[in-house]
Formats: sequence, C-alpha cells, structure tokens
Amino acid sequence: MSSAAPTERAAATRWPVVVAVFLASVAGTLQVGKAPPALPALRAELGLDLVEGGWIASIVFLAGALTGAAGGVVADRIGYRRTVVGGFLCLLAGTILGGTAPGFVALLLGRFVEGIGYLAILVGGTPIAAAAATERDRRAALGLLSSYFPCGMTAAMLIAPFGLGLLGWRGLWAANIALILALLALFLVWVPRGDFGYARASAERLTLVDLGATLARPGPWLLAAMFVIMSVCNFSIMAWMPTFFAEELGFSTTAAALVTAVFVASLIPFMASSGWFIQRGLPRWSMLGAAAVAIGTLPLGVFAPDVSPVTRLACAVPLALFSSFIAGAAYAGVPLHAPDRRQFGAVTGVIVQGNTLGQFIGPPIIAALVVWTGGWAGMRWLYPFVGVAGLAITLALHRVERRLAAGRD
Repeated sequence: MSSAAPTERAAATRWPVVVAVFLASVAGTLQVGKAPPALPALRAELGLDLVEGGWIASIVFLAGALTGAAGGVVADRIGYRRTVVGGFLCLLAGTILGGTAPGFVALLLGRFVEGIGYLAILVGGTPIAAAAATERDRRAALGLLSSYFPCGMTAAMLIAPFGLGLLGWRGLWAANIALILALLALFLVWVPRGDFGYARASAERLTLVDLGATLARPGPWLLAAMFVIMSVCNFSIMAWMPTFFAEELGFSTTAAALVTAVFVASLIPFMASSGWFIQRGLPRWSMLGAAAVAIGTLPLGVFAPDVSPVTRLACAVPLALFSSFIAGAAYAGVPLHAPDRRQFGAVTGVIVQGNTLGQFIGPPIIAALVVWTGGWAGMRWLYPFVGVAGLAITLALHRVERRLAAGRD
C-alpha cells in the first residue's frame, strides 16, 4: 500500500477508531485538568502566588499556542498514528517530571512537556477520526470528538478532589501515569498501524506549496480566532472557579471542585451534538454568533458582586452551553477549509493553535485583572469586549464560507 493520504474504503464509519482518538484526547485533557483543583495545595506547598498559580494552569498550552500550525504540518508529514503515540510518551514524561518537581521551575517544565503531548494527540488524532468516518458521519464524528475537553475536565474535577485528599497532589500526578499507559495500550489496539492509510505519512505527495496554500487561507485562522474567544472564556472560568468559590464564597475544596464540575459537564452535550446540528443544516455562523453574544453578556452575572451561588450558576450553565458551540463548529469545519484530506492535520493544527493560545493567556490575564482591580468582580468587564470581537470574527468567517461554497458549487 502506498503512503498516500487517507481514502475512504470502509462502507461504514469505524466508531472504535473515533472512540480511541476521543479517549486519547481525554487523556491529554486530564493532564490539563488535574492542575486547577490542585492549585491551593500547590500554592501552599511550593509557596506560589496567584499569578504563578495561573502559569501552572496555563503553561501546558504554550507548545500549542506557539507551534500548533507547525505541529499539524509535522503530523501530516510523519504520520498521524506516530504523532499520537509520541504525544502519549510526552504526557508520561511530563507527568513524571511534574510529580517529582521540587519547586516552581521544575513543575512548570513538566507541565510544558505535558503540553507538547497534548498538542501532538490533538493534531494527530483529529485527522484519524475524520478519515475513519464516512462522508455522511464525518461532521457528527468530529462534533463528538470536540467534546473531549469538557469530558476530560469534568473527570478531572470529579476525581481530583478525592485523589488530593487520599494521595496528595504528587500522588494524583502518579496515578495519572497508570491511566496514560492504559489509554495508550487501548489506542495501539484500536488504531492498527497502517490500517487503510489513515495513520500513514503523506510526505510523498504533500509539498510545501500545498501546505503554504492551505495556511494562506483565511478560514482556518478565523476558526482559530473563535477558539481563542471560547478558550479565554471557558478555560479561564474552569481554571479559577475552584479558587473563586473557595476564597470568595467560603466553599470547601471538594465542594468548589464539584460546582466547577457541574459547569464543565454542561459543555459536553452541546459540544458533542454541535457537529450533528451543522450536519442537519444549522448554519455555522448562527452557532458562532450565539456563542459570541453569550460570552459577551453572561459572565457579567457569573462574577457580579453580592449575588448568590445559584444566580452565578444560572448564568454559568447557559454560558457554557452556547460557548461550547464554538468547538464543534470549528472541528466540523476542518473538511471545508482543507483543500483535501492530506491537509486535515495542518488545518487542525491552526485551530488547535487558537484553542491553546486562548487557554494559555486566559488564566494569567484573569489573575492579573483580579489583582489589579482588587477583587474577582473586576474580571467580568473583560467579556463584553471578547464577545464583540467574536461577533466580528463570525461575520468575517461567514463571508469566507459563502465564497467557498459558491466556488465548490
């Protein structure tokens, strides 16, 4: 069999392959999500201030924020399965380094290595899932895959408090080693090497001219910009909500993590179904526009001073639901904005770069706003500006996609 790009040879979607990629992505997200619930313990043991804690939460996204597009190009050329396996190995190395870290710098380095693994799994896994699905099921499969982040974060928020209580934060890091190894073994079994070509390298046919033409398209970068919007909103809230509820409202560590888990879990159904909505004809621009409006308005209630936790959650849950449209809509747009399947990795890498950039800069920005304004309520004024930017990006993307659709017709 040649090393050509994937071709659709199966009569039906290979859902075990899609699930294996989904679980691999969840494994990466668990490494992201284990830090926010552990921040109080980390800050107490290592003597970290609020901003340093923000960097511990967000440094895991630095690799993707800097090199997401390049990572997608590398995955296109060396093979997607190999990229995902390398990502698992980086997760292992980073978790071991972080769990044995004596101080801030070593822990930061471990989180950065975990971030390289997280990036590799995302840019290698998405093209595998796309190629394993038939044309009819592809948007639904990618929409399902897009829910990996809230699924992983919810699991982390639910498991971490109990793990911290039983094992401490270092024991929690150690427990993740066994989980990573188990999901790596499952991936190797469910995604056979070279199976109908979707895991192979495409270097023989994919030229630098092809890649340049793909990366010159505005669509992937606009999708990436929307992911920045979503990530600044959702991950910043995920990262700091446990600390906010503990410090501002007097919740216990366990209760604060569980309330945050409710918020994160509310993302799952809309992310998972967003590709299905697009497949059924709901315009991408309408989903993104609704998300931008929610992001621009609802955080004003989530972080308003002197309101009850019930009111905060009443604003946070619909915020999560509408903003979660962005992930599914963006991933479902990969086939539209890639000239052909050989560039799925490159387009995915651009989108991941936007996602991780927002996740990287969001928590430190929020921490700085809290310090600068003297309280958590000050952070809420960031979001109207973010929402307006999201509406502008949505309109630009709508124009680009209308031109693409007209050209294909």
